[in-house]
Amino acid sequence: MADDSAAKLESFLSLAKGARGRAAAAVIADATAAPGVFAFGELLDVPHIKEARGFIRRAACEQGSERATDASPLRAAGRL
Repeated sequence: MADDSAAKLESFLSLAKGARGRAAAAVIADATAAPGVFAFGELLDVPHIKEARGFIRRAACEQGSERATDASPLRAAGRL
């Protein structure tokens, strides 16, 4: 089962290396919603994903503090 999780994460890592901005945020949302993927540390270390985390934070600030928690990728994708 750990091998299956690693293989699934590897596909998200490949996508993350070329994704920027909203596309990187979508990779995060898809990876965290994928069944069988339980570890995300490697994904969060990808430079474009680090940039996307900043993008998500900025978007949350722009939406206002009362809606900041709704700016998470999972909430935005309707998966939380």
